[in-house]
Amino acid sequence: MKVDMSPKAVKGRLKLVSQLWRLSISLGKAKKETDERRKNKVIPRSSEKEA
Repeated sequence: MKVDMSPKAVKGRLKLVSQLWRLSISLGKAKKETDERRKNKVIPRSSEKEA
């Protein structure tokens, strides 16, 4: 399998990696905030509401 190493293709892959990195950082921060809120205040989950 041949990989496209043209400048345009490499730039596109680097941009995608950058976007994925920023998404992972954002999701990590959101998880920390959610965990902290749950620790301080009980938030019922959807499965707990039904029970």
